[in-house]
Amino acid sequence: MPASFAKLAIVRRVLLVVAEGPSAKVGLLEREGWAVRAFRNSDGALHAFNTGTHFDVLITDRAPIGSPGLLLLASLRERGFTGPAILLAENITISESAEAERLGVARILHKPFSHESLLLALRETLSPSETHNQNQNENQT
Repeated sequence: MPASFAKLAIVRRVLLVVAEGPSAKVGLLEREGWAVRAFRNSDGALHAFNTGTHFDVLITDRAPIGSPGLLLLASLRERGFTGPAILLAENITISESAEAERLGVARILHKPFSHESLLLALRETLSPSETHNQNQNENQT
């Protein structure tokens, strides 16, 4: 098998997790085979994106330290992020739901949520073929 084919066949999906206490989520996601970039605040996440950190899916709390999760997503969209996002929220207003939809939030998970519901949301949000195609397009640029 050519080396380039082997590289494309083993594609790890990368998550950007922005939450006040991401450690439990990170451990769960890593055990499930996801590569995770975790930040406690939106400033760190924006800096990572601006310096070239690639990720397939954004998972953000509605209100992480720093700016709100929807503001973070809006900033990432302005900078070219086109991937899906999952919003974690205890309480969400109708206007926030509308803004989430406008920004392309794929799922809103209401806290508290189970590990299984987070994993299901990820599986439904990003299929392996989408990740494969996205990585191929990035490698061509």
